[in-house]
Amino acid sequence: MSDQLDNKKIEELVKKIQGVISTKVVIDDEQIVELHLLTDKSRNAKQISRDIQSALASELDIEIDHKVISIAQIEFNDDSYNNKRVKIKSVSKIVESNELICEVKLNLEDKVVVGTSKHKNVSSRKDYSFVSATINALEKLYNFDDMIFLEGIEVIERHTYSVVVVLVSTIFEQEEVMSGSSVVEDDRDLALVKATLDAVNRRLNML
Repeated sequence: MSDQLDNKKIEELVKKIQGVISTKVVIDDEQIVELHLLTDKSRNAKQISRDIQSALASELDIEIDHKVISIAQIEFNDDSYNNKRVKIKSVSKIVESNELICEVKLNLEDKVVVGTSKHKNVSSRKDYSFVSATINALEKLYNFDDMIFLEGIEVIERHTYSVVVVLVSTIFEQEEVMSGSSVVEDDRDLALVKATLDAVNRRLNML
């Protein structure tokens, strides 16, 4: 258990969550007793708290009580940060005969692209199609081919919510395996796209 409760790993994971600017974790007796966050006001505190719980559970196998999470929100208008972050414009699908066509529209600064993926319309391929369309859009945004590869998708079911986890590998400077997660709120397809971006956003910002 003590190996799991690594301050640096926890803080790095939490900082990947949308809206989080900085974070500090306090661990005592192999338990997280305090988790302090500074966030912007783009999302409400309850949403951020739920994302933290799901991310820690799905990626580090750590259960945390929402009562230990302390969130302070401020206005944060760092244009250089916001402009460099890939944003989701739309997620859609079209069913034609026995084919499923998924489209994901992303934008980065002033560039907007549409990624597509076409597969047989079977339930086992639907999740794969949305992640593939997201990767296709990222390839267009950053002008690269065959650099991001889908390794796996898992949906973790909890009592009151579920979490999508996407595992990808990349070969930019060296081979890396990365994961991203997103709480399924109303739209599972959108959660798949968010989880894919969560896996690669930080790495892409270094390009």
